[in-house]
Amino acid sequence: MSVMRDLRESFPEGTMLFPMTSASPTVTSVRVKNLVNGGISTFFEVMEEFMISETAEDNILFQVKNRPGGEDDKVVFYGDHMWPERFGTLFDRSKGYPAHNLKDFDTLDNGAASDILKELDNGSDFKLMIGHIIGIDSAGHTVGPFH
Repeated sequence: MSVMRDLRESFPEGTMLFPMTSASPTVTSVRVKNLVNGGISTFFEVMEEFMISETAEDNILFQVKNRPGGEDDKVVFYGDHMWPERFGTLFDRSKGYPAHNLKDFDTLDNGAASDILKELDNGSDFKLMIGHIIGIDSAGHTVGPFH
């Protein structure tokens, strides 16, 4: 998405991209949980993909919301629906899109990109915004990694 490159170029001090390389098993919700709380994924966490619940562990979202002087800091999210299911109470605004239809490469990504751009156009008050798009991942699962 060119919007991510443009943000990094326009606001280098306020934009971070975290490219990730995954190895089997690719269990998105477990990887996200561990990315946010600093954990390491294990094979035994695969079942969490089917039973997502609110994360109780300390994590970066909690720290942003609860740091000294951060009482008014806002955290927003747009993208894969499992983020609000896992971290919903820590988001001031969020919109999650269904992600289980692996043949739909566009709905989630287009919706999240639109929401992110609206948030940026409104001169928003967020301290941290997270966007999680998955079209490329869905394409890999559906038509293979070399398509």
